[in-house]
Amino acid sequence: MHRLLHDSNYSLKGNLKVPEGSGHPSRNEQFEYINAESGRMLERGNPVLSVDTKKKEVLGNFANGGREWSARGMA
Repeated sequence: MHRLLHDSNYSLKGNLKVPEGSGHPSRNEQFEYINAESGRMLERGNPVLSVDTKKKEVLGNFANGGREWSARGMA
């Protein structure tokens, strides 16, 4: 498999942990949009499914020995 990826101009890169930045300034807009769309769907008698997901948090500057294939020239 690695030869096929290498021949397709991919290289194996180590994982890089980066510190998280601040929240996006317009982050709340997506929730306002979802709320408005949900209301419209409910008014039409359509069901609305709510899914609560959790964001993965970086737990400090710990080493991660994982690697992944990426196209050459890509980070």
